[in-house]
Amino acid sequence: MLSWLAAYADSWGPLRLLGSYSFLLGLGFFISAWVVIIFLPLFWHKLPVDYGKIFQRDGKFFMNVDGREVPYDEKGEKPAGKPTGAGIYLLLFVIPLMILLVPELGIADMGLIVLLFLSMLSGYLDDIATSQGRGWSGKKKGFIDLAICIAATLILFYVTAGDDGCVTVWWPFVKGAFHLSWYEYIPGATFLLWFSINATNCSDGVDGLAGTLSFFTIIFIAALLYAVIGNMPVSSYLLIPATAKSAMFAARWSVIFATVAGAVAGYLWWNAFPSKVLMGDAGSRSLGLLIGIGVLLTGNPCLIFAIAPVLLANGGAGLVRSGILKIDHKMKWPEKIGLDLDRLLLVGRLRFPLHDHCRRNLGWSNQQVLTRFLLLQIFLLPLLFMLMLKIR
Repeated sequence: MLSWLAAYADSWGPLRLLGSYSFLLGLGFFISAWVVIIFLPLFWHKLPVDYGKIFQRDGKFFMNVDGREVPYDEKGEKPAGKPTGAGIYLLLFVIPLMILLVPELGIADMGLIVLLFLSMLSGYLDDIATSQGRGWSGKKKGFIDLAICIAATLILFYVTAGDDGCVTVWWPFVKGAFHLSWYEYIPGATFLLWFSINATNCSDGVDGLAGTLSFFTIIFIAALLYAVIGNMPVSSYLLIPATAKSAMFAARWSVIFATVAGAVAGYLWWNAFPSKVLMGDAGSRSLGLLIGIGVLLTGNPCLIFAIAPVLLANGGAGLVRSGILKIDHKMKWPEKIGLDLDRLLLVGRLRFPLHDHCRRNLGWSNQQVLTRFLLLQIFLLPLLFMLMLKIR
């Protein structure tokens, strides 16, 4: 909406900045960060309360509170909890800014924003249920996530498909463009979105961990969409297929990503250890969906391994292992060929998410987990991205 004012730059010169995507990126980040920093403390007392993660060891129950294991007795008094589900405020603060700042929002843009809101809302309702001791089952959450992912994939297919009814993608280590029909694109893209949601959600267990890793991933996606995918001369030079339609859509979403990144930065101001508020499933699930959307907008689904390597390793590896073990439990095929899956997948020796393994098995503190995981993300992201981009 504000971009319309750029047409009146003849009356007041600085208004021309509102027609610049780079200015809108910075403006969206700055405003959303300060809005969250200032207003989040005014509302978090209305959020449900998280009392920590309860687990059993040696026949006794313990509760994880700020990285400390304290004895837990169901009949005893619970420790003071923290507000959780702050992700609902992040999106409620950010969506009006998106409408205000992003130029020429279309129906497809609004559809994806609505799906982000629904993902946040489902996570928030689960946060409320969990705080009351009756959290949603994995099947219920998985079904809701799947429905949201299918809807998002259909919108993305509509936006990115060419006149031939196919989506053009590029793959790492291979030169050239490839065309995916709807029956190839929709199942793969749906799985990527679902996996991104759940991997990000599983990484939410240490103060600032999921938020910090997501923040750097979202910032990188915003820069990639603005400087490469949304800039056809650059994308052409890098042999990345793009059309005027997809480039314009990517440029608009670069502003959305920058605005969300600012909100996450504002949240991290209050989530720094020891945290005063948690984003809960309301935040982690919607951020996971946003990251998946960003990856699909780049035209290379494999980029998720480059831009979110630690998120995937931390939360996603556990999902893969659990899925394999469930299939093993039902099919019993490894036993028929003499394969010991428990030993192969390090069952009993490796905890998932990996941050739990690092804390309990390696003795890392919460601050060490956050710092070391972040450094791994910073080391791996540019290396993996350049390998996928240039070795083709």
